[in-house]
Amino acid sequence: RHIAFQVGKDAPSDTIDSVRARARAVLDSIQNGAPFAEMARRHSDAVTASMGGMKRAATPKQMDDRFAEAVQALQDTGDVTEELIRTERGFHLFKLVDQARFTRRKAKWKLFSKRRQQAVQEKQRALLEQATAHINPGVVRVSLPDETWRTRLGERD
Repeated sequence: RHIAFQVGKDAPSDTIDSVRARARAVLDSIQNGAPFAEMARRHSDAVTASMGGMKRAATPKQMDDRFAEAVQALQDTGDVTEELIRTERGFHLFKLVDQARFTRRKAKWKLFSKRRQQAVQEKQRALLEQATAHINPGVVRVSLPDETWRTRLGERD
């Protein structure tokens, strides 16, 4: 989960101080037992606020370096960053809600599923290339400029 307090790096210092104080007050409330998700809904400037600050799972390589460092410092599910994280966009708080472990078995299963899907798509493509359509003139009336029929490959019947 994530709570963002947006303030640009070029904002006046009194504005930055005000946002920092607001973020600090929210962090203090969380450390004193306030539910992180509720605080995110009420105070976060992030688009995830309405979802209680819930973000999709991400690896450290997918995050801003400061975010990755702060999140990696969280050891257990439920841990919250102890300090505000400052970026060019403002101040941030994180809560660890799950530690996804990418095991060897999961990796093998994911690779197997991907290969199976590719094989199915290749088979479908091959079947489509072999497919032919026949028009029954007694059922479907088609009027062509000349009486020559062409196959999909342009050959004359």
